Amino acid sequence: MEINRRLDDSIGKWRWYKLKILYIYIEAYKIITANIVYCTVGQSFLGIIKYAPFLIIATVFRKRKVVHLHGNALIYNYQEFGSIKKFLAKITLKMFDKAIVLSDSLRPNFKPFLKNNQIFTCHNFISLVEVSTFQEPSQNLNILFLSNLIPAKGIIPFLHGVEELYSVHKDIEVHIAGTISDDYPAIKMYLSKLSFVTFHGSVTGLEKATLLEKADVFCLPTLNEHEGQPLSILESLKSKCYIISSNVPGVSDIISDKNGELIWPITSKSIKIAMEKIYLDRERLEKVKSYNLEHSKDFSLQNFEKNIIPLIVE
Repeated sequence: MEINRRLDDSIGKWRWYKLKILYIYIEAYKIITANIVYCTVGQSFLGIIKYAPFLIIATVFRKRKVVHLHGNALIYNYQEFGSIKKFLAKITLKMFDKAIVLSDSLRPNFKPFLKNNQIFTCHNFISLVEVSTFQEPSQNLNILFLSNLIPAKGIIPFLHGVEELYSVHKDIEVHIAGTISDDYPAIKMYLSKLSFVTFHGSVTGLEKATLLEKADVFCLPTLNEHEGQPLSILESLKSKCYIISSNVPGVSDIISDKNGELIWPITSKSIKIAMEKIYLDRERLEKVKSYNLEHSKDFSLQNFEKNIIPLIVE
């Protein structure tokens, strides 16, 4: 079945719920008594400019202003703005005293707005429910896709890739969890025809942690070259998964061939080859799974607090 492979064009579209920021403006007076203003700024024009009133008040009253970016699309979106939007976005972002990004390759997002010594890196942390029940080991290779089921996250080449893998290796289990947008009925239809795939819908808490714990391979073949640092990848480290993902800046900062395999370009063939490679090498699979559990300790809440608090308060 042929499915349109375009990226999700609903990202960045106007939604009425975004007007809730107007209600928050009522409480902007609280900035006067604060010492620090901390913002997790958006990456669209509205996501940036909506913080301007808070920043103006903070600037007038000489408060320290810190911005924390959780993605990698800010600079690319900025470059696409028209001249007026660029002017307004630049004025807004230059009001910050300090910027925090998730990894070093994301620092260029703030290069047009702040000096190099105002931009800092702090990795995210893993917050995952502990699974205490014993998981019965399986001889089948358990493959997990955990993300929104939209073209931008690579769900279409993933489905084609696992279908190709299943045609030659029947002893695999494929689990998919996430939200399917009504904008993509073809994905729903294709998914329903794959009898060897179990779809769990949107999962959280213990249900999500259990899926990760049972998985041998975590696959997130994002087509977005400006992907940030998906939390699901960090969670899969802690769950001892072999990781197959895209060789894009935000991901490659924390994942290497020691953790699994990074691939590019993303096609059904490249995904199938990566999965079959580890299917045939169970010894390496076990070594990588053990290594990833150890590596996940670098992304503990304790390490995050130790790094983030001085960046905000000092």
